Amino acid sequence: MLIAAITPHIGDKEFYVQRAVGWALRQLSYHEPELVRSFIEQNKSQITRLIIREGSRKL
Repeated sequence: MLIAAITPHIGDKEFYVQRAVGWALRQLSYHEPELVRSFIEQNKSQITRLIIREGSRKL
């Protein structure tokens, strides 16, 4: 599952890793918006603002 693949990278400080995680969440949100919404909410303290912005763009 995509969530399992990106979870280890949510705290990464590298800009392009954050963009990739956000992009993956955004792509997943087209098919599973509630899953992405709950993932962001549950991990809000660890996720950077860039990931939140990119991941929730289409929610």
